Amino acid sequence: MNRNWLVSIVATVALTAGGSVFAASILNSEHDLSGNNANDNGQICVYCHTPHSANQALAPLWNRNQTTSTFIMYNSPTMDMVQAAQPAGVSLACLGCHDGTIALDQIINTPNASWTSNGAVMTPGAHLLGTDLSNDHPISLTYDNAQDTEFNSASSVVAGGLGLFTSSNGANQVECGSCHDVHDPAIVPFLRKSNANSALCLTCHIK
Repeated sequence: MNRNWLVSIVATVALTAGGSVFAASILNSEHDLSGNNANDNGQICVYCHTPHSANQALAPLWNRNQTTSTFIMYNSPTMDMVQAAQPAGVSLACLGCHDGTIALDQIINTPNASWTSNGAVMTPGAHLLGTDLSNDHPISLTYDNAQDTEFNSASSVVAGGLGLFTSSNGANQVECGSCHDVHDPAIVPFLRKSNANSALCLTCHIK
């Protein structure tokens, strides 16, 4: 099974969130982890997705276990919307690599019997968030512009190209994937839209 064929599967499935379509151009991007395991046979998608025995709690056909880290969340006296005590949903999927506690090639359903995790975690740098998220944008935040009128409506946010995720109680949630499209590296760093002239920020914020 070659890597281009696997990428075409992702293009066909076209995972969606908040009305946006993921662009399936992960090939040769920083999220192309092929080569991180001696036995991956050039496969890309296997580092995050599997067609069988998936962890469905975090993301579609997810091939990784949930991080067990406890995180320090962002906090500010000016934040009027409600943030969860710990990351949830798709943000936990992102943090399964970006908190630096789980090996990049530690997956649930391995593609062959020879696969053995090498234990290598994400190396230090801007992409390694760790467990202290106090200086990062809030995530697992219930987006409600009735609570803070300095924000645009949820429908305006989605129409503007960003993603809002649905919580178990039907609320709109801001998660890592609200601003980042993990499959499309065209706008660094995997942004859903350009932030030239603060365009991405102003999709939500009224300032």
